[in-house]
Amino acid sequence: MDRFINPDTTPKGIAKVISKAVTINNPGLRYLVGNNEIQMIEARKRASDQECSTLVKQHHPVR
Repeated sequence: MDRFINPDTTPKGIAKVISKAVTINNPGLRYLVGNNEIQMIEARKRASDQECSTLVKQHHPVR
């Protein structure tokens, strides 16, 4: 299973991003961690609301 986890989305990787966010002079409001989040934001820029909704439902089905 470890080979499927993006190294940035481990607790250590997330802590690294948080540490950076709280120590820089001009912090942002949001920080993306890992390739999945970056890809999702890029897809959101190109897709309609309906397309994004469908994509999220496909990847995160309600059980």
